[in-house]
Amino acid sequence: MSSILCGVCEQTSDSFNFGALSCNACAAFFRRVIASNRIPKVQCDRKCDLTSRILRRSNQGDSKVAETSLFLAPYWKQRRTIMGRTFKELKMDVSELLVFCALIYWDFGLHEQSDECIEIRLERRSGILKELKLYEQSLRSENDASLRIGQIMLVLQMVQKSVSMMEEYKTISIIYDLCAKHCPLFQMSEGGL
Repeated sequence: MSSILCGVCEQTSDSFNFGALSCNACAAFFRRVIASNRIPKVQCDRKCDLTSRILRRSNQGDSKVAETSLFLAPYWKQRRTIMGRTFKELKMDVSELLVFCALIYWDFGLHEQSDECIEIRLERRSGILKELKLYEQSLRSENDASLRIGQIMLVLQMVQKSVSMMEEYKTISIIYDLCAKHCPLFQMSEGGL
């Protein structure tokens, strides 16, 4: 079995943290930085060259911004392709789309929610799922209705994972101060690269 290297310190990595492979020490460091609301000093001169496809070490003069953008770019494109293809293939009608939006709206798991709030949300979600089941059964056979509900729930999970990924990318951009318009990651998010 080949060992995977941490994208920060190039030591042996065993986990996926903040959208990248990293060792436990680097992950703990970034968690402490985020928890303390500190912003690390940015050592990038904002003149990143993204033409190279090889990730090089920072001590050889290359920017961490360029390394991060090169590392994450294929995953952004892949995720966008998967999400777009899945939504196009599913072809939800208006009723299904409204139920889908209601399921997203009545999601639970936010920080510092009261138990009463969680119970209300669970009741609402179960009611919405019952309505979705009745709607699908009125349009399709029993097996097709179950499959269709499963497909909608799969897309719902993809949306939730995408939200988690966006929160991780936001954290990474805050740590490295990658939100300025002249940064290559900002251009990538707008489709400029």
